[in-house]
Amino acid sequence: MIVPGPRTWTEKEIALNAPAELKARLFANENPFGPSDKAKKAIMEAMPKSYQYPFMFLQDLYQKIADHEGIKPGNILVRQVGTRVHAGRGVEMGRDFTLYAVVEGTVKYQKGRGDRVYVHVEPVKTQAQA
Repeated sequence: MIVPGPRTWTEKEIALNAPAELKARLFANENPFGPSDKAKKAIMEAMPKSYQYPFMFLQDLYQKIADHEGIKPGNILVRQVGTRVHAGRGVEMGRDFTLYAVVEGTVKYQKGRGDRVYVHVEPVKTQAQA
């Protein structure tokens, strides 16, 4: 014995068989005119940036946290693919391009020649050095 599944209705059947109060509310949340020209323009302008990661300034946050907390040798400064940021004073690069501190101190970023960015760890001055 085959049990019939739930019946699917077409839009035309729904429109013909629906009660009057439902007919008035059917698709009431949709604009019959579509999006405005301003909305279409805004959507088209936003499309090229829609794939970007929302935290574009995350590196700045990392730097502020590192400056506040101080860096110890071995701490990872930048985890990256490729060399977007280059190792400076007090910093070494691992085989996977990870930059890590080799001295204790504070983190400083510096723009180099062209579009290069360097990260340095400025050593902490002890009382004997001061």
